[in-house]
Amino acid sequence: MRWLMNITTDQSLPKIINFVKSTGFQVGFTFVTFLLILFYNVTYYVFVPVTGVWLDYDSQAQNSAIIGRLNSGGPGEIAGLRVGDIVKTIDGREIKNLNVPVHQPKKSGDIEVYVVQRGQQTLTIPVQVGSYADHLDYLANIIPIELLSLAFYSLGLVILFFSRPADIRARLVAIVWVLAGVVITTTGPGYVSCTWLAPEWTMLAFSASIFITTAAHLYFPVPTFSSRARNIILRILFGLSLVLAISYIAQQIFNAVHQVYPRTTITANAINYVFYLSCLLSIGLLLKNRFFIMDKDIKRQTGIIFLGTLTGFIPFFLFSELPNLIFGPNSRFILIPSYISILFMILIPISYGYVIYQHKLLKIDFIINRAIVFFLMTLGILFTSLIILSVISIPFNLPSQVAIAGSILCVLVTLPSAAFQKRIQMQVDRILYGSYYDFTSVTSTLSNRLAQAIDRPTFIKLLTHDLPAEMKVEKSALLLLEGDNLVLQESGDNTFSIAQGDEISKMLSADQRPIRAQNIWNLVNPDTAELWKQFQWAQLFVPIFYHATLYGVLILGDRTVGDIYSNQDLQIVGTVGQQAALSIANIILVEALRGLTRKLVRSDEEQRKKVARDLHDSVLQNLFFVKQRLTQSDTEASALVDRSITMLRQTIKAQRPSLLDQGLILALKDMVNDMEQLAGDNLLILWRNGLKEEFKLPDEQATAIYRIVQESLFNVLKHSRADQVTVTARQDDGFLELTIEDDGIGISNDGQGQVGSHYGFLDMKERATMIGADLNIATELGKGTTVSVKLKI
Repeated sequence: MRWLMNITTDQSLPKIINFVKSTGFQVGFTFVTFLLILFYNVTYYVFVPVTGVWLDYDSQAQNSAIIGRLNSGGPGEIAGLRVGDIVKTIDGREIKNLNVPVHQPKKSGDIEVYVVQRGQQTLTIPVQVGSYADHLDYLANIIPIELLSLAFYSLGLVILFFSRPADIRARLVAIVWVLAGVVITTTGPGYVSCTWLAPEWTMLAFSASIFITTAAHLYFPVPTFSSRARNIILRILFGLSLVLAISYIAQQIFNAVHQVYPRTTITANAINYVFYLSCLLSIGLLLKNRFFIMDKDIKRQTGIIFLGTLTGFIPFFLFSELPNLIFGPNSRFILIPSYISILFMILIPISYGYVIYQHKLLKIDFIINRAIVFFLMTLGILFTSLIILSVISIPFNLPSQVAIAGSILCVLVTLPSAAFQKRIQMQVDRILYGSYYDFTSVTSTLSNRLAQAIDRPTFIKLLTHDLPAEMKVEKSALLLLEGDNLVLQESGDNTFSIAQGDEISKMLSADQRPIRAQNIWNLVNPDTAELWKQFQWAQLFVPIFYHATLYGVLILGDRTVGDIYSNQDLQIVGTVGQQAALSIANIILVEALRGLTRKLVRSDEEQRKKVARDLHDSVLQNLFFVKQRLTQSDTEASALVDRSITMLRQTIKAQRPSLLDQGLILALKDMVNDMEQLAGDNLLILWRNGLKEEFKLPDEQATAIYRIVQESLFNVLKHSRADQVTVTARQDDGFLELTIEDDGIGISNDGQGQVGSHYGFLDMKERATMIGADLNIATELGKGTTVSVKLKI
């Protein structure tokens, strides 16, 4: 069931599914559906006069319309029209096709003339058009339908534009509700007003819904079946929807050419039947998620959807439609008029929207951000194009409407531009959040810094502090491989360790890409979820994987700005994760080399101790014995032996100063005295002891610091041309710090790059790293050099 991990990966989705995530599709789809909603809602009030007469196709004769319903007490009934009258003409226009307007625009008080056939009689009946103020039932019948269509459409539009771009689930659900809003409009105001192409748009929306509705429930609230199975189902449904839509359009064109206007067609019935089957399939998928998915959150979310669906549908069916079907339209058992009970249907998309919001696929902050971006884009394009077109229109004496129409066209053409949107997005993010980042800047900066990291603390800081700060991530954690376990870094008292062969670790190793946390929680068994329960705040798991080894896992939580992880964010953390894998592999290699260096240094120090001890215990003692024998017999030879003893003592001290065994500070003070004698009058060496009391360091730490100070002073003597050097020891806030500061010639910018590769400096750095100390070398040409070593004690 590893398919759950790939639901946001573009390669795992069919092209048609990926297409709906593009900005161009959003703008185009919104524009077309908005025009349909606006057109059919407005044309109802233009082409439906207040006469109380409702037409329908005659089931007994082709290309014929009858009066299907009359409003009680309406102008049509008062004028003498009856239900069942065959309508021949209205205002002299022959009525055959109810897919085009059959009424002329009328206002209150105008006369509409009907010629009807009633039995063997042909009657001409004038009907005076009434007003909405006198016939509020007209508004009561249509306004709830219009409100419902606008509610479905608006909710779908909000989810479409402001849901998480990387996750297709909310986007598909949004398209379902936008199409539902269109269908309600075309079948309500559109059908009633007999406006152009209302049935065609309805059937096309139904055809698209066959594919979109099933696709939405294949992914929402969690994906169902394997990725391959889903793709096969979606391709079949898309092909079926396309074939049905093309067949329907072809039959409509054929009927129009031959002037045949049936009540319904074979292709329309086929679309309806397949659409109902797709709805049943969607319900089946929801039932599967409700009863066969182990995750409690998914069960609860699916339960919310079922509750909203039942709450929205039951009042309409139980209180309106069922009594109407059983007892007739005028039955007293109809407790709520259908035009009122149908408003309960809005609870269905609201339940989906609530689950989407809970699923963190939709965030208020992101809605505000996107709204500002699109508003500024529209305003900027409109203002700029209006000025330019107005200036162009003046010399040609063009009407102002040309500039306005051209500006609107510019908005429609430019709005889908990703480049322009990115520029506006940058400025909005800087205003709202104080910063903006993009793929190139974040990945290049962090990749360079990771490539330069040669120790774990720097590596950990980059991933758990710098990257989250750059991407505005509220909380993060890092697990790194130690032995056979992944261990939580910088955890304090909150320790966590998990085997490298853990279920989640295997998922991350198999996918090798960032995976959304929700997908992992949906997939793993309850025991694994319990082991990882302290990371329930996680939003993203990023594997640090290199050469078949999972070196670590970076866990990222919510964004501090309320934003969500987009496709670009996934690319950023994925790229950083790959660079982090290379970096930690190098760090492990460096640590291995440092381990070898430590062994060599320790071996060297042990050898120095042994040599110093052997020289002191054997050679030096023998020289003392020889000196005593020669003192009286050969004065010149005795003096030579005395000089040899002095040189040997210096050699022993260089190998291992005996004062180190009595304390680091005494040894350093003695070394400063020796160096001052060695320098003579050319250099003044000052010793400043800021320590309040002597303290004992482990031998390895004391020796390393002694050697660092020793190497620093040798460098001053050989290279600095300094007049004075100051060695300072101080203790501050639990740290021992020693600084060697000279007033010599310093090092130029070009020379500073070579400092790190100099053998003496490398030795100093390795010794500092070996004992966990921080070594810093600050230098400037003409202003001397300062070497500082800081050790936590």
